[in-house]
Amino acid sequence: MPGIEIMLPIALGIAGIFLILFLWSARNGDMEDLEARKFRPLMDSSNDVDRSVLPQGKKERDES
Repeated sequence: MPGIEIMLPIALGIAGIFLILFLWSARNGDMEDLEARKFRPLMDSSNDVDRSVLPQGKKERDES
């Protein structure tokens, strides 16, 4: 029984620390979009788009 009196508070303390860390990361938005990070290098920004292939009469929305 003395082992349980020592190990139970330690286990609850570790579980509490992990719960606090999980809630902190969820509140800061770390788990908002887990899939976008691996596709970000494949996406082109609008400044890198080759505009020479666009039809002559059409303009992009970001050009004013």
